[in-house]
Amino acid sequence: MQIEAVPPPVEEIKPHPTIWSGWPTVGFSAAIFGVFFAAQSLVTIIFLAVMLAKNPALDTITEIEDFVMGLQSNGLLLSLAIIVSGICGFFFIWLFIKVRRGYSFDDYLELKIPGWRTWISVAAVMVALFIFSIFMDQAHTDTSSLKVMADAYLSAGWTPIFWIATVVFAPVFEESLFRGFLFVGLRKSRVGPVWTVVITSVTFATLHLLQYDFFSLTIILALGLAFGLVRLFSKSLWTTIVMHSAWNLMTMISLTQYVNRLG
Repeated sequence: MQIEAVPPPVEEIKPHPTIWSGWPTVGFSAAIFGVFFAAQSLVTIIFLAVMLAKNPALDTITEIEDFVMGLQSNGLLLSLAIIVSGICGFFFIWLFIKVRRGYSFDDYLELKIPGWRTWISVAAVMVALFIFSIFMDQAHTDTSSLKVMADAYLSAGWTPIFWIATVVFAPVFEESLFRGFLFVGLRKSRVGPVWTVVITSVTFATLHLLQYDFFSLTIILALGLAFGLVRLFSKSLWTTIVMHSAWNLMTMISLTQYVNRLG
């Protein structure tokens, strides 16, 4: 009796996981934007209600309007808004990546530690950006934006919270969104790498539209382009997180020196 050979079991081929395509990436990024601004608005409303309750002497419309306008440069409010909105936005970035499945959070955003040669290149770019900022500061004599930041620094109540919000929370969220989630989705779409750098830089500058004047926005746009190019060639989100934090740290040190000169 002839025994028929049993064919080997067919190994199931699982489809390779893919990232979100262009349009879903844009839509989810817009949703993250919405969560970010909603969180900031909620913090502002709660903060305003608490402050008005502590100042019952404000009984005229003019006094209340002046008080509300003054909150725009309140360092404690800005710090709380940055921290809370950053946490909320970061959570939704994680959520939209988790829903996609097949990728870990680190792999999706390319949170891999680059080699020392890359870090040397990053340091060189940062030196160039610092020199660029010094040149731009000398060319621009208007200190109104710096005075607003000084008011925020002095009104923070507990200055470490202002430092933490500026140097840690803002860079981590903004880079995770712009050079992370949005960058990854657009780069592998029809948009392509070059336009991805441009689009993420413009949206990055747009986020700061209400905070700074036109001159400062041009610097932020230039920073976004530099960060985007570094992100593109390094293939690591850590490079731009470190660059962004270092830039904000330099800004805070300069701001502290400016406040000290004011006395």
